[in-house]
Amino acid sequence: MKTTARILLFALLALATELILSCAPPPVTIDDRVSMFITSLNGSRTDTYTNCDPNASQYAAAKAASFWNALFAQPGPYSAAGVNTSNSAAVTLTIYWSGGSGAYTFAMVNDRSAGSDNWLISKITDPSPTVVFQ
Repeated sequence: MKTTARILLFALLALATELILSCAPPPVTIDDRVSMFITSLNGSRTDTYTNCDPNASQYAAAKAASFWNALFAQPGPYSAAGVNTSNSAAVTLTIYWSGGSGAYTFAMVNDRSAGSDNWLISKITDPSPTVVFQ
């Protein structure tokens, strides 16, 4: 009888653990975040700031689509290639747009407050090189 109760208890514990773990948001890798950022640039840009670190000094200003329109004024669509994630503090990539391209550097931070990886953009340096978001 005790063995049956223990098996039932372990089964319920395993089920509860699975339920808790399944509620965590899926991890967001650096590649995922860059892709989400580019997708947002090709959209209305009203959610572009959600790809950025809320602790960044320009986060509040970045909530306005006009902030991103000024930084990425070239005609789209935008795409990214050559993403090098070997150094999260200096992720390099080339952003392409209609008729041109430029080498950008993103500094990334990992916000694990939700329990899984959640990479966010904390700084963007444009090709000039000028820091355009931080």
